[in-house]
Amino acid sequence: MGAWFPAYEGTPKGAITLAQLSSMTHGLPNDSACIDDRTTALALCAEEILALPLASTPGSTFDYGGTGLQVAVRMVELATGSTWDEVFSVNLAGPLGLTTVDFSVAPSANPQVAGGAVATASDYDRFLEMVEGGGVFRGIEVLSPVAFDAMETNYARGLPSGNNPFPTSAG
Repeated sequence: MGAWFPAYEGTPKGAITLAQLSSMTHGLPNDSACIDDRTTALALCAEEILALPLASTPGSTFDYGGTGLQVAVRMVELATGSTWDEVFSVNLAGPLGLTTVDFSVAPSANPQVAGGAVATASDYDRFLEMVEGGGVFRGIEVLSPVAFDAMETNYARGLPSGNNPFPTSAG
């Protein structure tokens, strides 16, 4: 992560991986007011989250919450030079023919990735069809085999849980 957030290069936060951010094993606190603030830009929200002290050592604990997802989305923006909406549209919504998926419910500079997406059953079914196809949707490779395997990996297996609404789940 340090390559995209240079202030944290060489620190425990700088070593947090995209996999840790998306699997909630990143060690960042699991709550920040900016996630629900549609007026705060995503870049500022990510910086606000990163400025908080670590709640645990990255990779050591599963701690359910959306802060890592917000930082991950900002990291994707920095890596691609595109907004999250553009990345999502080109790489997922377009190939799957999704027409109703929305992360903000209303136009916003801070997509509510941490809160999940809103979609119709039809669009969700297309996404599930791609998952069932191992990343392929009706002959179109949406996710490479490496990306699909990374998505299917349980990074939380065997880790203690912090905040977990499903404490008996396997991760």
